[in-house]
Amino acid sequence: MTVQDIIHISAGKFNAVHKSVGVLLHDTGFMRYKKLTADNYDYWYYEVSDIKKDKPNKNNFTYDWTDMELTRKFDFLLSLTKYHSEETNIHKIINNALNILAAGNDGRNMITGRLCYDEVFDMYYGKHKPKVSQLELFGGINC
Repeated sequence: MTVQDIIHISAGKFNAVHKSVGVLLHDTGFMRYKKLTADNYDYWYYEVSDIKKDKPNKNNFTYDWTDMELTRKFDFLLSLTKYHSEETNIHKIINNALNILAAGNDGRNMITGRLCYDEVFDMYYGKHKPKVSQLELFGGINC
């Protein structure tokens, strides 16, 4: 599971992505299974071969990529892919995205006055911000 899988999903190249990635993205809220019901909630992601070992025959069920929907959170996750190499483990980008999104509900830091969202984003990706090169060219002149 790598960042490349997120890029493949956004491009619709589902055959290049293992279904376990879809399960992970569903469980973390980045995708939604359209056909999820109370009856199939506990086993919707099993492959049919796995169900035959663990479950009775009546519950043969496996999801199809066309039944998965991207959520708004997926767009945010996709926007973070530019900060990671395509070979980075998917868990790192998901962890960062979930922490940043959760910080969006925390309001402002009472000490700094900054939004918690901005602080957490800067903690993960602040080193990627572009720097003003003019100040460095002229010896750090303060305006």
